[in-house]
Amino acid sequence: WSSDVCSSDLALQRLRLGMLSGLKHPTVLWHATVAVLLYFALLTLVYRALIETLGGVRPGLLQTLVVVASVSVMSNVPISINGLGLREQLHAALFAPLGVPKEVAVAISLLLFAHALVISMAGGFLWFRTDHPGASIAVPLA
Repeated sequence: WSSDVCSSDLALQRLRLGMLSGLKHPTVLWHATVAVLLYFALLTLVYRALIETLGGVRPGLLQTLVVVASVSVMSNVPISINGLGLREQLHAALFAPLGVPKEVAVAISLLLFAHALVISMAGGFLWFRTDHPGASIAVPLA
């Protein structure tokens, strides 16, 4: 058991050092910022299309972006398992002032969560099928 702990500590230390070295380069921070902004912009367009299709309402682009970003941040508060329940409540509460029916907001939340779950399962399946170099290397105890 102690060798497993030592191995995981070593792996976390390598991850931390790798992240730290990446943050020393401004281009890494710039690329990460652009990737996050692009993600939220595309997600906002998906939300607007789903809201218009399911609810017949077309909320403003900036308002939708603010709600999508707010829900994404606030649903990571460790109140429930994987944000279930909290995310749906946030969708219903924050989209209501934009004229989106609560049923539509909750349906979109569950639909996008199911999509993320399917993508994660596919990624997990592919990850389990790959060889992990160094995974079987024994770490000597100190």
